[in-house]
Amino acid sequence: MGKHFFEAPFRRDVYISLRFESKKFITRDEHHIVATEPLTLKEYYVAFISEVPFKARVEDRVELVVPDDLEQVAGVAKEVRRGRGRVWLRWWRYEDFHAEEGVEIKGTLSGRGVVDVLVRGYGEVRDPYVCRDPDDCMWPATVLVLLYWLTHEYKVLKYRGADTVEDVTKFF
Repeated sequence: MGKHFFEAPFRRDVYISLRFESKKFITRDEHHIVATEPLTLKEYYVAFISEVPFKARVEDRVELVVPDDLEQVAGVAKEVRRGRGRVWLRWWRYEDFHAEEGVEIKGTLSGRGVVDVLVRGYGEVRDPYVCRDPDDCMWPATVLVLLYWLTHEYKVLKYRGADTVEDVTKFF
C-alpha cells in the first residue's frame, strides 16, 4: 500500500459514496481511490459494503462494553491472542467472499462497564461480498465490521446476574 492507508480500484459510484462519508478519500491517477490517513471504523464499513476489493488500515477510538462486546468480537475472530493490555484478533475467509483482517484492541480491558479503547487494524478484501438482492443481504460479520456495528449501531448485553441489573440501572 505504500504511503496510502486505503487503496481500491476506481469506480465512480464507490468513490462518490466514500467521498460522501469522508474527505480522506481521493483519486489517484484516475484508476485508484486512496486515503492518506488511517480510516475510522465507520469509513472502513462504508468501504466494506461498497462491493469492491480494497486494502485499508484502521485506527479509531471507540467505547466497548466489557466483557460482552469483546466476547462478541472474539466469537467472530479465527484467532485471539492476548498480550499485556492488548487483544489481537485475526479473521480471514468466509464462504461468499475472501478477506483478511488483523486487529489490535488496546486499552484498559479489565473491570466493568464502558471502556475507551484504541482499535488498530488492517483489512484486505480480495473478493468482496456482493449483495444481489437488497431484501435478502446478510453482510458478513468480520472483526472490523462487527466492531463498527457494536460501536455505532447496536449493543448486545448478556445477563450475568444481579451485577448486570445493577450496571444497567446505573446507565439509565
